[in-house]
Amino acid sequence: PDPSPRPAGYDLVVEGLSFAYPEAGGGPGVPALQDVSFAVRQGEVVAIVGPSGAGKSTLVSLLLRFWEYETGRILLGGHDLRAYRADDARALIGVVAQQTHLFNTTLRENLLLARPDATGEQIAAAVRGARLDGFIAGLPQGYDTPVGEQGLALSGGERQRVAIARALLKDAP
Repeated sequence: PDPSPRPAGYDLVVEGLSFAYPEAGGGPGVPALQDVSFAVRQGEVVAIVGPSGAGKSTLVSLLLRFWEYETGRILLGGHDLRAYRADDARALIGVVAQQTHLFNTTLRENLLLARPDATGEQIAAAVRGARLDGFIAGLPQGYDTPVGEQGLALSGGERQRVAIARALLKDAP
C-alpha cells in the first residue's frame, strides 16, 4: 500500500547476503548464496560469472524480488530493496539471461516488449548498441521479420543480441 521510495541515485550494494531455497517440508534448504557482498556504482556494468550452481540465477531472482532474502541486505539507491514494490524494483533493473524468451512474432514486436512506446530511433539505438543492426539490415523484411516459435528462425547468438537490445531499450537505470 505504501509507495516505493525515491532512489537517491542507483548504486547497488549487497552486504552479507545469504539465501537458501526452502525445502519441500518448509524448512531451510542448502544455502544457494552465503555471505555475498559487493557494490556496483551507478553507471558501472557488471557481469556475474561462475560455474553452474554458483548462485548467479539466485542472485538475479533476489534482485528482481522474485524471492525474499533471509540475511544480509540489498540497497538500491540508498534504500533497502524490500522497501520497493516488486514491480518498481524490477523497472529499475535490466537483466539479460543466458536463456532468452522470444515470441512467435516480429523482431520489432519482440523488442517493443521492453518499452511499448519506444520510437523508431530508440529501437534503432538499442539495436546498434547490441550490434544487431547489420543483421537486421540484411533481412528482406527488416524489423518486420518473424522470428518463429521461441525465436528459432534466429541463431543462438542472434537471439542473445535481441535480448541485449531489449535490455538496452528498457533503459533501466
